[in-house]
Amino acid sequence: MDERRESQRHRTFLAGKVIFGANRFQIDCSVRDLSSGGARLSLADPLAVPSVFELHLPARGTVVRAEVRWRKGRQIGVMFRAVLRRPSAEPVRLAEAV
Repeated sequence: MDERRESQRHRTFLAGKVIFGANRFQIDCSVRDLSSGGARLSLADPLAVPSVFELHLPARGTVVRAEVRWRKGRQIGVMFRAVLRRPSAEPVRLAEAV
């Protein structure tokens, strides 16, 4: 298998929220794998998720802009495009924020 990740991923079971439509729509998800550059999400209806959205990770106090890279069954793989909110006011690299 061709490994294209730039950073190591870690298995997780974090609760997350997919937010889109000017914050009008929210879909609960589970974050199954997480790296500094992206994540694997599990959702009840992944086809309802647009190609670009905000991912809120309440346990980490972080919101990132994410882009869907693949869809398979009830899971999607996303790449992080930007950190929108960090847990603290100090400057933090993307790898440390997620």
